[in-house]
Amino acid sequence: MEKYDFEELKKIDFNITKKLFSFIKKEVDIDLLNENLNIDLHFFQEENNKALFNTWLSIDYIDNTGKSFIDKFLDRYKDSLKPIERNMLISKNESFVSLFEILGYRGEYMFVRDSLQDKEYQLWEPNLANVLDEGEFIFARIGKILGRYSYIGELNYLPFSVKSIFIEEFLIDYNRHRKSNISLTIKEYLKKHSMKLFSIYNDCILNILEYEEDITSYLYNEIYEFEGYLQNKAHSLTIKKHITNLIEFFEYYLAEDDYTLYDVDKMDFKYFFKEAVKDEFIISQEEFNSYLSTFIKYLSFLKNKSTEYKDTYMELLEISNNRFYYMNKLKSNSSPYNLDRNFVNNIALDLNERAVSLIIDFDRFILYAIDKKLELTEKNKYIKRKYLLELNSIFEENMTINRRNLNQVDFPIIHLFYQLSIKLGLMKIDGEYLVLTKKGTNFVRLKDEEKFTILFDFIWSKEFINQVTNINIKSIEIIKKIFVDMINSISPNSYCSLSTIISSFDEYPNFFIHYGKYLKYLGLIRLNLYPQYNFEVTSLGKNVFRILKDNEDRKENSIVSLESYRNKRNF
Repeated sequence: MEKYDFEELKKIDFNITKKLFSFIKKEVDIDLLNENLNIDLHFFQEENNKALFNTWLSIDYIDNTGKSFIDKFLDRYKDSLKPIERNMLISKNESFVSLFEILGYRGEYMFVRDSLQDKEYQLWEPNLANVLDEGEFIFARIGKILGRYSYIGELNYLPFSVKSIFIEEFLIDYNRHRKSNISLTIKEYLKKHSMKLFSIYNDCILNILEYEEDITSYLYNEIYEFEGYLQNKAHSLTIKKHITNLIEFFEYYLAEDDYTLYDVDKMDFKYFFKEAVKDEFIISQEEFNSYLSTFIKYLSFLKNKSTEYKDTYMELLEISNNRFYYMNKLKSNSSPYNLDRNFVNNIALDLNERAVSLIIDFDRFILYAIDKKLELTEKNKYIKRKYLLELNSIFEENMTINRRNLNQVDFPIIHLFYQLSIKLGLMKIDGEYLVLTKKGTNFVRLKDEEKFTILFDFIWSKEFINQVTNINIKSIEIIKKIFVDMINSISPNSYCSLSTIISSFDEYPNFFIHYGKYLKYLGLIRLNLYPQYNFEVTSLGKNVFRILKDNEDRKENSIVSLESYRNKRNF
């Protein structure tokens, strides 16, 4: 097959896309079709995003014949198209939109994680290495071109602050569709219901910008002016990132004092960064660097207009030269979870499906509390039944309800989340309600490997084991050591009789019966209670317990190192 470089492929793609759009315009009245589809998205109304709508229309829109416009175009012109053009169109037809996290770069390739499918991709994107930073989120379409994945069409930046809201809304809609189509996969959803994803993205962006209410016209003028300054100096995604950072900074730090962005010369940025880290407005090195980059760009723009901004600009350069001082603040800021942030930030952990489900459910539990205060019972201060049923219905790990008089302890996962949230200070009891704290709102912004570690440390703690098994605290360390040794003697993904593990704890026969389900929720083991009555250790579980074996003197609630797991996945 003839080889093409990246720019040649882009040129071919541009030409064939132009022919496709001309064909569509002859086939239908696009404005009328848009009206009939009843698509009312501010996002699509912006001139810069018209091409995005056209791309969706050509690929994902299916008419009453069951075909896309690309299908029809290929049917009519397949004999006159070059092989490379046919290949490109077929690949586009199979492409899908999703939310991608930038993981890193190697040569001409960008590595991303599909946050909705929890799947990694290697993208051939030689022109984007200096545009997108690691840790950023992009709402975009990808597809294979000549065997290599690449972005297709426009890229759209999603601020980290609304990432959890985006994923929550996606999960709600995905599960709603699964009620009528139980076999619907996420990959199928991304193709069939992509317009809903655009709607979710649209709502997230509007939520940040709050077009008609909270952000006044003078702020728009300031931002518009800066955006114009950046127009020929940066990629559109970088511009969106800077604009979003300024708006979030304005809402967090300036609005209450009636300051505008032009008042930044009155600010002490050293104090700002200390407070932002303390308040968990900035919670990662990536966020710190992103905001610092935006401020330096913005002050560079302002000092060219007026010399009064020069001192503030120089202050930011000084902060940049001493950024590790603030990085240390970020490390100490993570102390409530006792996580070694440097270690956590340098591991890339792929969790199995069961572990991810538990993490997603914990996020849902927290996000549910954002929308409403959870009423508590008068006696035990537990969550009332109506909320338990609602939470159970939206969880991946939901329970089958087979009796009427249920309370919180009958929902082990909800009870687990309730206890963990209170212990970590993510939620607090306020009279008759369980309410979310600021720390709880920020928790959903943690990475999955951090959330998993926190969940594991809580479930592996002596206090929790004592609570679910009633075993004396003094005996639990011995039991944990026996259990770790026994798990390490079992090969990963091989079955072991439950009677074997129960007999290992002669003095505590109920230990595994009561505790095993929590290890199952974490994705460390699989339980089969009928008809074989056996269990197996997953590869994730094998690696976790191998690390515990190697670190038996490890303090409880310290970081669980899962680095070896990266090279030994085998579910």
